[in-house]
Amino acid sequence: MRFLAIIFILLFNQYKTFAQVEEPAETVGGMEVFYNYIFEKLEYPESALQKGIEGKVFVQFIVEKSGSLSNIEIIKGIHPECDEEALRLINLFNKDIHSPMWEPGKLNGQDIRQKLVVPIHFKLSREDEGEE
Repeated sequence: MRFLAIIFILLFNQYKTFAQVEEPAETVGGMEVFYNYIFEKLEYPESALQKGIEGKVFVQFIVEKSGSLSNIEIIKGIHPECDEEALRLINLFNKDIHSPMWEPGKLNGQDIRQKLVVPIHFKLSREDEGEE
């Protein structure tokens, strides 16, 4: 019986996701690399641009032990097209072979699955606000 309990615990821990860790997950080179990539690739949705919509879209995902991303979803949006663009950017970063891989979070020296939430900023410049 004890043997089965140990197997269950080992299997459970393999798929457990953590929010608090000793070393947080991040991209190789740091989060600045991630945000620079997002800034370069962001395409402001036309309807949001015309309506003057600004704000932060919060995207949640899991950084797997392998460094790949899974369970990507919007947890707080600002406009359907901005939300869609934020998902596109995270998926693009996840699949872009030129982007750095994520380093998984660590707990007790072991790689773990970590849940992250990142904001994607949609901010109009003064020039954009005046365009119609």
